[in-house]
Amino acid sequence: MASERCELCGEALDLPVKGRPDVLCKHCRRLRRLKRVLGVIAFVFVAIAAAAPFLYRRAQLAGLPDIGAPFDVEKFGTVVSGDDANAVLYYQAAVPPEQPDSDAVDSEGNAVDELQRALDKGWTHATPGIRAWLDSSRPTLELMKQGAKLDEAWTVQPKEQSYETFVSIGQHWPLSKLARLEAVRLRATGSPAEAWEWLRVAFRHSRHVGMHGRAIDRLMAASFHAEVSTSIPARAADSAVDSELLLTALSNIVEDYGLTKPMSTNLRSEYFLQMDTLQRYSPASSFDAFKDESQPLLSFLRNEPEVGKRVIRLTYENWLSQCDLPKHMQSPQRIVPPYLFEARIAGEDRESVPVTDIERFCARSPVAMRAVGRGMPLGQGILREQTRQKQLVVVLSAQLSFREPGRLPDTLEQILNEYLSEWPSDPFAPDQTPMGYRHEAASATAVVWSVGPDGTDSGGHVIDRWNDPGFDQGMKILTPDD
Repeated sequence: MASERCELCGEALDLPVKGRPDVLCKHCRRLRRLKRVLGVIAFVFVAIAAAAPFLYRRAQLAGLPDIGAPFDVEKFGTVVSGDDANAVLYYQAAVPPEQPDSDAVDSEGNAVDELQRALDKGWTHATPGIRAWLDSSRPTLELMKQGAKLDEAWTVQPKEQSYETFVSIGQHWPLSKLARLEAVRLRATGSPAEAWEWLRVAFRHSRHVGMHGRAIDRLMAASFHAEVSTSIPARAADSAVDSELLLTALSNIVEDYGLTKPMSTNLRSEYFLQMDTLQRYSPASSFDAFKDESQPLLSFLRNEPEVGKRVIRLTYENWLSQCDLPKHMQSPQRIVPPYLFEARIAGEDRESVPVTDIERFCARSPVAMRAVGRGMPLGQGILREQTRQKQLVVVLSAQLSFREPGRLPDTLEQILNEYLSEWPSDPFAPDQTPMGYRHEAASATAVVWSVGPDGTDSGGHVIDRWNDPGFDQGMKILTPDD
């Protein structure tokens, strides 16, 4: 036995020291063991703390499968046509001269759109500046006419949609107005057939705009269609337009509207745009399209943009499953973002996810809410266009019927023809209710109408403002030269 002192505290103790690496008292031995245990606990705690954010990120994906692209991107990502078949190239080359400024004012001192006044009221209201603008635009009109003869149009390939390839189609407004203004001029000079040719150019142009573009492009195309639609009824009521020309116009309207792509075409282009944006920009960046206003750390913890991507894919799969169906065949849409169809139609190789789960994931994903939280970016705009188109066919058919007995039809049966074999249903009605028609004998006019987005039939009370929910959406049918 040898007397030693504790190596840590220095307390004297009698211990055998031979072969021992250290000499400790009982108290210090217990303290060292405690330190070792605490060290292990601290290590485990640090390891858990380090792993917790990644485990939390992973937990955000629980129950949220990645279905991949919601459609065949190879099939729908490329327009298989040569550039010589692309009408947009002609429209882009058809740069019109700068439109003259309006210097007219109304009785209240408000500026008057002189060009729109000429389009609405006729050539006699065209100012010298407007006439000179049209005359200087002959090369532009010729290029536009060449483009309108083609059946395809695209600004960029759908799979190349991005904010870098964005081209504003606002430049197409002057083109549409020029074509319609030329029709106004020709009508005033007693050339109804030539006038119709230019209205047809404007109509086909409206089908080309946004043909393979994003949702906003497609809605702009509907706006162009609406503008042309306001010109056709008055032109059809011209006494110089005979039955043969009406038949030609009716045939053209039906044929040319056949160029219209289904809504799913533009939804797919919109999907390509959103995926490209998420690929290029972090959710925590300052880019407005998908900007997450939270801090980068919170975006990391939310597992963005991965959660958002998965929600977007599931949402588009749901939308694409029914967006091209008539409204009466679609399932009801949910009343919470992203406003999915109740009955989700998934492919056999897809993992089915309840719509309530998609909604729950969407609600907690800033990326998804910014991308799809407002619902399907098309819908009522396309229904309005479809309604106008059906009503245009009715208007031309009614005018054709007028040319024989000399009065507008009293019954629907008198309007039917080879291009209108049955009375059209109302696109806004959920139950295939037919659109309304009434011949107003007292005023020698008629009206065809839809109930519109609010679903309320106001008895054919229509005005020019199609977005006014207080009125039906329809067209008045005038007698020739009324």
